[in-house]
Amino acid sequence: MKKPKMMTQEVFDALNQIRTKNIGQNLYKCVYEHESEFQKLGVSLEDISDLLHMKQNAEEYPEAESYQVYDQWRELYIYDNFTDPEIKLRGDNERAFLAAVLSCDSWRIDYVQKADELSKTVVSGFEELWKQEETLAQEGWRSWNGIKYQLGKIAENMKMFVSGDVDEGFSQTMEPLQKQGQAVNGGGIRGEGEIVGRQMNMPRAGEIMGGVTSVKETMKENKLYVMAGEEKIASDGVTVLHQIKANRNFDLDYGIEVYKGQSGGWIESEKNLEGCSWVGGNAEVYGKARIINSAVTDNSVVKGDAVVMNSCVTDYARVLDHASVENSLVCDRAVISGDSVINTVVVSDYSTISGASQVENCSCCTNTHVVDSTVRHADYAGDILIDSLNLSYGRSLQERGSFNSDSPLLLDELTLEELRSNLKEGVKNVELAETDVKRLVADLKLVKGENILMELCVSNPVIHFEGMEYDGQDLIDTLEVLYSGMENVSPKSLHEILSDLPEEFLVKDIMQKINTDLAEGMESYLKAGTAAENHIGAPEGKDMPEGKTVDDDNTVGIGDRLWGFTGEKKLASDQVTLLQQIRADKQYSFVNAKDIPAGTTGGWIESEKNLDAYSWVGDNAEVYGDAKLVSSYILESSIVRDSAMVERSVVAGKALITGEARIEESYIAGQVRVGDDVILKSSVVDGYSSVGGGSYLNNSLCLKNTHVSDSVLNSVLFDGDFEVSAKELYYKKKPGEVKAFENSVSPLVTDAMLDELRANQGVGLREVSLCNTKERELIADLNLVKGDDMEMNVTVSNPVIKENGVRYDGQRVVSTLKNTGHDIANMEPDKLSAMLSGKLMLLGKQGYVIEQDKDGFRLANVRKRVSGIEIYSHKAGGMAIRCMIDGVQQLSKMLTAEDLCSFDDKTDRKALAVRYFADEFRHEREMEYSMRR
Repeated sequence: MKKPKMMTQEVFDALNQIRTKNIGQNLYKCVYEHESEFQKLGVSLEDISDLLHMKQNAEEYPEAESYQVYDQWRELYIYDNFTDPEIKLRGDNERAFLAAVLSCDSWRIDYVQKADELSKTVVSGFEELWKQEETLAQEGWRSWNGIKYQLGKIAENMKMFVSGDVDEGFSQTMEPLQKQGQAVNGGGIRGEGEIVGRQMNMPRAGEIMGGVTSVKETMKENKLYVMAGEEKIASDGVTVLHQIKANRNFDLDYGIEVYKGQSGGWIESEKNLEGCSWVGGNAEVYGKARIINSAVTDNSVVKGDAVVMNSCVTDYARVLDHASVENSLVCDRAVISGDSVINTVVVSDYSTISGASQVENCSCCTNTHVVDSTVRHADYAGDILIDSLNLSYGRSLQERGSFNSDSPLLLDELTLEELRSNLKEGVKNVELAETDVKRLVADLKLVKGENILMELCVSNPVIHFEGMEYDGQDLIDTLEVLYSGMENVSPKSLHEILSDLPEEFLVKDIMQKINTDLAEGMESYLKAGTAAENHIGAPEGKDMPEGKTVDDDNTVGIGDRLWGFTGEKKLASDQVTLLQQIRADKQYSFVNAKDIPAGTTGGWIESEKNLDAYSWVGDNAEVYGDAKLVSSYILESSIVRDSAMVERSVVAGKALITGEARIEESYIAGQVRVGDDVILKSSVVDGYSSVGGGSYLNNSLCLKNTHVSDSVLNSVLFDGDFEVSAKELYYKKKPGEVKAFENSVSPLVTDAMLDELRANQGVGLREVSLCNTKERELIADLNLVKGDDMEMNVTVSNPVIKENGVRYDGQRVVSTLKNTGHDIANMEPDKLSAMLSGKLMLLGKQGYVIEQDKDGFRLANVRKRVSGIEIYSHKAGGMAIRCMIDGVQQLSKMLTAEDLCSFDDKTDRKALAVRYFADEFRHEREMEYSMRR
């Protein structure tokens, strides 16, 4: 924005700060000293004071530690332990913390609004000044205001001339004077200009020409830095850099103080620094890089076409290519590159932002990498990779995103730091565990995981034993499954596993020797085999691996076979595919299950291709099509078909696995349906639940009646009636931890009814008796439908009230309850029975009783039946209330102490009378409770 000629530089800089909403403490002093000039543009001292007060309150965010605030699981923990007074206290502290945060957010919103308003005021004020200047410029020397304007321009240009910054505006300003025949000489401006010359105290031409040395000295004194005369080659090995030296004392943000004479860093030319900027330490800035009102210190490098504005780049950080950094801190070994744009961001440790990423109001710490992504209002810490994603969250603390990943348990700090600093190459030959006789060595690398969390990849594992080397890949694969990733394996666990690993295990198919010379003579071990090696697979006529045979019943095995066909056949549940029954020819042993003795008759498969490794089909279960079981077993009446894959899992009940579903390390039971392109890992699905679409579940539980479609769930527990569609829920904290979602069941629905309702979801139940009293019976249809968020609720429809065998429409009763904010599905059975019996039911401040008219039953408001309410002092002490119901005077009743304390002129007396005389509203009025006046 161009400065108006009639405005001082100090005022212009302050107004520009307000326009760009860069509010600082220096503004108050400036506005105080030039208050009249600011008021012309609509900015008052009170505005700046209010704005600074709002900013201070908005920035004073509370510290969680001082409130004893813990992680997001704290809320659930408090709920489960609410009777513990200490836990209750911590819950109160958390609420106090939340209130403090909300207060800060409120101040921040007020601050942003106020700053926007002042910014718009300043912009409109500038526009008005420019219009005035155009008018004055057109008037020239013909009016007094025009003369003052022209003189101001002359003075301004003279100042620029003396400071060595004269521009073409000076010559343009002098043209009108020359046209009017007015000469400029050492004595000032002749004629009308004489007065002006004395007022301006203009220097003589000789003084200007003779004062070149003093002008240079003035320019030199005003500069922040000068060249120190030292040179060196930049880190690119080509560019020549020049060291700078501070020319005066000045301060920068981020606590940086620069003293006169202090040696600085290295720049290619003065074009690299703009405004109040500094390059310190051994830092380098070269190429077309621009440092604007910023600091680059220590061993950091800014090069290429990068722009750093109002920021600090320090430690070993790098800002490269066309990256733009504004209002941010880049430190440690962080790298900003590509066409990335960051604003109000902290990037630290080994984090990087690259590609065409846009990051705003975030913190990227530890080892966070953002590639070609848009990220706003979130905090990331840990080993995280955000690649080609749009992750934008709300500005408030409640809406702000927060993602943390735990460091791999297997690695010490030094190894982890080395791994993060060599992200692309990884680290070679790392010793993971060592016992007295064995040592496990492998290459490590952090790779992209299933979501934004990075995973530890262990490759080329080698077990050193008695001077020999053995392949350890299958051991690593097994640990990956058991611990849901190598990052969850602790050093202690790995040491114990390696210690207990039998020597024979090293020479079997699970771990082959690298030294092939020693493989000879181990044939006996291979023939002995293990459960996982007794593989059933290749059909008759195909080449068999060495040591394997094809028996008469087409069973393939190593040594003793696992299973064979009984000869029995039947049609599959699709009534098309022909299945064959199997029989166990060897005892099976599964974890947490009964052994299957040899000779046990099993379930049904289409061909040998359906079973692989240590698998079993029992009871009346079916596996057909291109479906395959790998080291798994299915029981009862479950079915696996199409192209589904079940690995190291259990399927039971009446479960149905279809499509291209992939089940790994999971348990499926009940009447579950899993299909489409679903992937389940380390999860449990039971009851009437279903998983479909492109869903992905890891370490999650879907129990009772949870239906998931096109969603990603990580470490989540759903227990109840839920419908989860197109959701992404990541809650992984530590191994074994999950985020629990539970919902309550309608109190009117019994367990048997709920089970039947879940089994007939979508159709519902018809003519269900919800409540039966001696007078009446309430009958309705029930169904489960999706409610707010992901929960499913019981709905009541087509209500009917039966009395003496006659059916009456009960919709008016249900509608009245709904209009008063009460859902009949959530009513307690006792309360519903009392209502059907004709007893008064209090709904808020209103009282209702059920009444019958020509159209059936309705809930009638009893307030209109109350009259003559009196509240008076009782002779026995205290206050009493009496009233008339249907014109019948009621006996008085004493008010409780609580009602007495709250009683005033605003008290609803009818509501009070309805509550005290509730028993008198029944149709069967008893004479001893009333008397006529």
